[in-house]
Amino acid sequence: MARTDDLYTFQIIFGGLCAMVPDNWEKPRSLDVVLVDTENYPKNKLDYYHEPHSPVIRFELGDVLSPAGLSGTGETVWHLKKEQLTLEFHWVDDKTTGTPKPPKFEIDKSARKHIPRIYDFLPGGGELNPEVLGKTPGNFVAARFHLETGSLALYKPSKYFGKPVTAEMIPPHGKSIRMDLAHQAALTLELPRSVRVSIVLSKIKTGKETRRVTFRPGKKKEEMRVKVFNLCCGYYEEESAYNQGVPGADVDFECFYLLSKNFDDLVAKSTVLPVPVPVKYAHLKPSASGPPPDGGGAEPIRCTMSFFEAPKQIKRGRS
Repeated sequence: MARTDDLYTFQIIFGGLCAMVPDNWEKPRSLDVVLVDTENYPKNKLDYYHEPHSPVIRFELGDVLSPAGLSGTGETVWHLKKEQLTLEFHWVDDKTTGTPKPPKFEIDKSARKHIPRIYDFLPGGGELNPEVLGKTPGNFVAARFHLETGSLALYKPSKYFGKPVTAEMIPPHGKSIRMDLAHQAALTLELPRSVRVSIVLSKIKTGKETRRVTFRPGKKKEEMRVKVFNLCCGYYEEESAYNQGVPGADVDFECFYLLSKNFDDLVAKSTVLPVPVPVKYAHLKPSASGPPPDGGGAEPIRCTMSFFEAPKQIKRGRS
């Protein structure tokens, strides 16, 4: 094991409409993060209007081992188009033989506590349609990220005027669920500086590589972050912005049900599918003068993440 001062942290921050699908809930070995496509949702089967979402990966150019077309400073954004993302690990010294062994995958208790698990509050709604992880996942999958390493944990809680945003799943269809929701989650890896990470993007349907980005562990930089977001257009640049309104229901949450194996049955049996609805914040109304010193109404609930159960017979695409 490397010394502590020889390690660096590589993080992937997830936010927005991301369905988290561990291969096993109790003892997971891998995770598929499915970014929901809202462009072609069936308006006659869902109850709310949904803005188009922007599935993207964002990273700092200064962290990149410059391939063609990537140089300079600042942040760059790649829009994801029906692509599968995976991680590769390489030795910094190309002469070193063998393949680096990254840490095993795990789900931290903070992620389990703050990301809603559909299975818990909607009977029959939490099992993923097997096609979602296959080569022809349909119109409702914008991109996927397959992960077999790292620790998934809460990164930022949803807050309103410095207070956690507690929400209930309304209307209830089974067990009553109330929880403080996550705003963002992070997959974290502690790696030796002798190992570098590549994110490889491939077409879901064909498995053909479309592009890749390789990160270089700097000698002094202790943390490196990549962001994978799937936010609606009106929320795209609002990560830390002051929220002028009292938090409302996260109606985009109903788009997750499009990924359910039993979606048609759920729609047939229910007039309204449950979405996170905040406990009222009447005593914390925003003021016209702007945010208070504690940071204002940042990180409300909007485009919340969710956990799904893996399908019993998974037909994966490239992994």
